[in-house]
Amino acid sequence: MRGGISIQEWIQNHFRRNTWDEDEICDEWFRGHFSFAAETIQEWLGSQLKIEGSKLLDFGCGDGITALGVVLRGQPKHLLGVDITRAFSQLESLAQKQIKLASLPKQLEFRLVEPGKPPGSRSLDGVYSWSVLEHVDRQDLRPTAQILFETLRSGGIAFIQIEPLYYSAFGSHLQRVISQPWAHLLLEPDELERSVMSFEGELVESEQDLASRNGITPEFKRWLFDEYLGLNRLTGDELVQLFSSVGFEIIREHRGQRPEEPPPELCVRYNELDLKTNEIRLLLKKPT
Repeated sequence: MRGGISIQEWIQNHFRRNTWDEDEICDEWFRGHFSFAAETIQEWLGSQLKIEGSKLLDFGCGDGITALGVVLRGQPKHLLGVDITRAFSQLESLAQKQIKLASLPKQLEFRLVEPGKPPGSRSLDGVYSWSVLEHVDRQDLRPTAQILFETLRSGGIAFIQIEPLYYSAFGSHLQRVISQPWAHLLLEPDELERSVMSFEGELVESEQDLASRNGITPEFKRWLFDEYLGLNRLTGDELVQLFSSVGFEIIREHRGQRPEEPPPELCVRYNELDLKTNEIRLLLKKPT
């Protein structure tokens, strides 16, 4: 007997706590981050690094859903997720509801950090960042890239993704409330703000993150517009140059485009390739 239950019951309960069922997911935001994002990260990092048994950093982990997907699929020895908010504090209840996971894996850790400050871990095997760096202040971009470089061990691997890039059709991150491509580049600032604040309707399911679960309130629309104002407007070329400048080697690069064609008047004012490039993925290595 063990704590009043039989050995067989204890074993069954132990393994039940570690089981999860992806077929139970009913939330498209959760599915996109737990499945698509986590699988993409594993594909890219896993091409140069054995995920199982490794030590990883999720930089800008947000609600932690993607980090959970990486841990459950890849079984790293330890994964540290860091962010400037505590959105990850809701992850356990989300996981219980969405994938029937009784408790979070012990190798998954979350930590609140200050902007521009090191995460507190070094000599890691791999780091990744999923749609985060476009929100970092421009003055903090190089220090942030340097921090990621120094966090890795010699020969460590980094995967960086941004989608959408600022100059692309929906690079404003306002597509949840404005359906017009390149509205942020075509409309005057006050007109764009009015369009956001006057939105009435519901978000498509895949865009319903934790911040919007209480409905499209005036406070949410203000937060959304303020997030747009804080974007650093990084281009793909600038991102490549940034990480090269701190010492990373570029191993692999992918730039994705959407089907929309930019209006001619924008092609005169901006680089046409920047207008068409919706996503960038970079696989980087810290030299040995």
